[in-house]
Amino acid sequence: MDLNRMNDYIEGLYACVEGPSWEPGEVKNGLEASPAGNDLARMLRLLVYVTGAGRILDIGTGLGVSATVMAQALKDRGGRVVTIELDEDSAERAEDNFRRAGVAGMIELFIGDALAVAPELPGEFDLIFLNVDKRLYAHLLPDLVRLLRRGGVLAARDTLYPALADEPFRPEAADAVEEFNCWVRDYRDLESIILLVEGGLTLAVKK
Repeated sequence: MDLNRMNDYIEGLYACVEGPSWEPGEVKNGLEASPAGNDLARMLRLLVYVTGAGRILDIGTGLGVSATVMAQALKDRGGRVVTIELDEDSAERAEDNFRRAGVAGMIELFIGDALAVAPELPGEFDLIFLNVDKRLYAHLLPDLVRLLRRGGVLAARDTLYPALADEPFRPEAADAVEEFNCWVRDYRDLESIILLVEGGLTLAVKK
């Protein structure tokens, strides 16, 4: 099974409606590009629609692409995205991207350590997207499950790191993801699966 050919087919199929994939540093539809690919963007939009999300938590803002994609999917029915970013420079660039995309009024950005911010967040979320320092994944999981409503979805990026032995990932990142994967698998309140989207995408539903 040639996964690269399959991925090329999928990207080609959707290119007519999305245009070419982003490359780092490019600007597309008013947004500065980040490592988030078209495949992941499609999945995030789909998750917003499938969950009927009105309140979304995005952990690891980066340049704001994932938060923007989800906010755009919310536009027709309203809703908000709460996003957390540790790096002030990245947060500033993300806010510029939010303004360019016309979704700044739908996104609340917290600058700080997710381990400190997440426990203080009130209420419940319909969808949580986790894409932060992999060493934080397992430490954040109890708070994320608490914040997720029943029937809500937790999506975590790059969860196939442990299987990508030939890639230049730091061993501690792969070990941290392995710990997270085992915790999610064994968490009694979650039903989960890992999809072959980019570096692996875990989807877990709170029962």
